[in-house]
Amino acid sequence: MKRSFVSVFIKACTVTLLFSVFLPTQLFAQVYVCNSDLTMNALGEAPYYINEPVTIQLTLEAQNVNDGAQPTPNDGVLNILSFDYKPDCAEGTTFADCSAGGNSVQIVTPDANIGGSCGANFSTATSDGGLTYVFTPDSPIQLNPFETCTVDFDIMVTGVAPGITDIFETSGWAESQIACEEQDGTPYPPLVASAAASSLVIPMSAQRVAFVVTKDFTDDNTGDAEVHIRCNAGLPLAQDFTLKDGGSVTFTVKDFNAGDMDCDIWEDPIPEGYSVNYLAGDDPDGVADDVTEDNDGCIFEGVQSGTFTCDVSNEPEEVQITVYKQWIGVTGDETFELVADADYTCYDVYTSAQGGSLEDVQGTLSFSGLVSEDYITGIYPAASGASYCDVDEPDVPDFVDADTSDCQDVPVEAGESCTLYNTVFYEGIPTLGQYGKALLVLLMLGAGLITVRRFA
Repeated sequence: MKRSFVSVFIKACTVTLLFSVFLPTQLFAQVYVCNSDLTMNALGEAPYYINEPVTIQLTLEAQNVNDGAQPTPNDGVLNILSFDYKPDCAEGTTFADCSAGGNSVQIVTPDANIGGSCGANFSTATSDGGLTYVFTPDSPIQLNPFETCTVDFDIMVTGVAPGITDIFETSGWAESQIACEEQDGTPYPPLVASAAASSLVIPMSAQRVAFVVTKDFTDDNTGDAEVHIRCNAGLPLAQDFTLKDGGSVTFTVKDFNAGDMDCDIWEDPIPEGYSVNYLAGDDPDGVADDVTEDNDGCIFEGVQSGTFTCDVSNEPEEVQITVYKQWIGVTGDETFELVADADYTCYDVYTSAQGGSLEDVQGTLSFSGLVSEDYITGIYPAASGASYCDVDEPDVPDFVDADTSDCQDVPVEAGESCTLYNTVFYEGIPTLGQYGKALLVLLMLGAGLITVRRFA
């Protein structure tokens, strides 16, 4: 439901111009009238809040417009060439006085977006050193007698002086900004038009705060993140929003007692494979008893007024890949040491939680003993999931067969592992592993059964 707040407007005064024509038989007098009117409304529900748009609607009206001729006394046309808008703050003051006292009112609608039923394309400019906005249509707005049209635009009160609860606005036009004419375009005599003006009182409330939340994935992940705000007072008490990397949202809370409201902002769930960091701020004008952050989110206590910030940043967690080394066919009587090195290459990885450029990272692992392990560390996966590692043994003795197949295309993910197998040969015959030994036992059993059966 929309409600309008309209102040007492100043009705136009009629200025008449008398023309006398002396004829032999009579005296003929022609009276021209060019009257107009203007009203102002603030659309929406009161009270209105600082730093939120307030839609202003001006209603432009032609009243008596005629040349006094009979039988059609109101057959003229009103032309509105321009009109003024003054963002004052209190009746009887000037905008300069208002600004000096800490009040600030701006017209925030771009010229191209000024609307209303008048259908004109407006350009706006300031006069009086910036104290008056002048609206000029690309062509005069033409109205027939008692016809109206509207002009809609948004203003924003960005500051009020202490104790100010209402903002006083005025609009109107001078005699020089309108003109009347006959239906055929013949202009009325000069100085016939009358001025019009109106004023509007806008009830304001300072009990509004804003929390600007920004989101950053340091690796430029394109996924979604859920951010939430909860307050113990004000309206609404809870709000939620989905953000992407580089996105932001402004949570607005109204209708609370200054100093009695606490608010928390956090991310949930935390994306898998990422850690989260928070940074709370009171820039540019937030006032609260305490503004801080911890591992659980941004914390605002004793909120009074203004705008606050909460930066939410997700960093990929470091991935550790475990590489195992296992020797097969070892009897314990070997004259060589069970040591080996392996080289790895990890493709399309970051080397820092801060992201940066994807790299191919190389390194060497060392193993000692029958079964041992080493670790690939210091790598962070790409958000695309395309990161992987290969592990190879480039140099092995002639009597050792190296099997690295398990350590190829290993995904760079938390908990991943692989195993390198080295099988030892004796006199050109490889020592069998556990599966080879099992197969050998089965072959021997089979051969034994055949022999028994033959000689039975």
